[in-house]
Amino acid sequence: MQKEALIAVAAGLAAAVIYLSGEWSLIGALIFALAAPLPLLAVGLSLGLGPAALASAVAMVTIAAVKGFALMGLFAAADVAPVLIIVRFGLLNRP
Repeated sequence: MQKEALIAVAAGLAAAVIYLSGEWSLIGALIFALAAPLPLLAVGLSLGLGPAALASAVAMVTIAAVKGFALMGLFAAADVAPVLIIVRFGLLNRP
């Protein structure tokens, strides 16, 4: 469990760094904004919904600490919510 938590924290920090590094240029912003949910999605589909939620929380706290709550809300609505929905329905076990 501790290994999964460390991987989730690292993925959350990676998603936050990718999202925050999009301020360099307009083209860079588009590429980085589209790539930001990839670490969260990778953790969610490989480890489950719990580590995905932990990674998302770490990313949101990091973004709020660096840029404020407005940008965190935008990140939560645009990136975190779709990732958690995809992970939830992607891991359903149906007969």
